[in-house]
Amino acid sequence: MAAIGAEGFDSIALADITDYWQAVGANSSIVAGAGRCGSAAFRNTSANGNGPSIGVTTSNAGGYATWAYQPESFGVTPNFEVQAADSSVLLFARVLTDGSVDIWKGPNTTLGTLLGSTPAGLVSVGHYTHIGVEWVFNAATGLVRIW
Repeated sequence: MAAIGAEGFDSIALADITDYWQAVGANSSIVAGAGRCGSAAFRNTSANGNGPSIGVTTSNAGGYATWAYQPESFGVTPNFEVQAADSSVLLFARVLTDGSVDIWKGPNTTLGTLLGSTPAGLVSVGHYTHIGVEWVFNAATGLVRIW
């Protein structure tokens, strides 16, 4: 399964994000010199966590997305979403205030189902963390993994 949305902002402009991801949220920019090795990096300053999103069709049963993440502060809004063709949210991942990552199936924490979470302290403010999410949508044998 190929990686979808693998981060590589050092060579693209903000308008090029939709070549790799479905859409980019408001308050987003590409910042020169802010990347892991002095290259450019994606930055979003929304309170809602509006980063790039990935869309899938119902025939696309799964995928794997990766990104490097350096939070300036923690929130509890989605950092990553998998959306259906009609823009409804199928799956989302959040980085919580304790530095843990959790994964939910469904549109939100009220109507969705918690699929799993990592221990606290996995992600630290001001440090880069590589996050990978693998998913397979299947009523009988679906899966989700966090790296």
